[in-house]
Amino acid sequence: GNESIGTNSLGITWLWNPTNVVASPYSGLVDLSWSATQPTQYVKEYRVYTSATPFTQVDGMSAVSTSKTLAVSVTGLQNDIAYWFGVAAVNLAGGMDPNVATASATPRPDTDGPALSNVRFENVSLTNGYIAQHPGTIWLTATDRAGLAGATAWIDGISRPMTVSGSTNFSWFWNVAAETDGWHQVELRVSDSLGNITALTNAVLIGLAA
Repeated sequence: GNESIGTNSLGITWLWNPTNVVASPYSGLVDLSWSATQPTQYVKEYRVYTSATPFTQVDGMSAVSTSKTLAVSVTGLQNDIAYWFGVAAVNLAGGMDPNVATASATPRPDTDGPALSNVRFENVSLTNGYIAQHPGTIWLTATDRAGLAGATAWIDGISRPMTVSGSTNFSWFWNVAAETDGWHQVELRVSDSLGNITALTNAVLIGLAA
């Protein structure tokens, strides 16, 4: 007799949803992260849900974001309002457990300026009392979750725009040979996209090497 060719299908049960969702608030947004659901080879994607009221299951809710990684940013939120966030793991068949663990966070207005690091003159840390004996480049690294708008170097109250490289590194070549010997005030200002400014001021002594 005739024999038909059988078909195989893979049955996948609902996966465990992440229970360790971490919510980090910023201005108008919240960054979320979580640990991977196991076994990872059966995870198609993660769906992120949010509400201004507590919830424990997502039936009838629409996901605000999907991700194939373990982190996502939820934007468009109002400051000073508490939000709850849940993450569901979707299996390869498109199914998921509607019951989720949630984390809460409240976006706040950003009033902090960028964080500055690695401030140096050439390869030496630029600190108060630094002695500059030859022309060189002032460098700094800045970071800010809201994004960076720019940086300037102010020498004795006169501004010089710094050049950006790679979005977080700024530099400006200071020809100290064109300055008078003695003490000079060096102020580095970096602003973020919201207009917040961080300023770092040091007194620098110019004493050109013979």
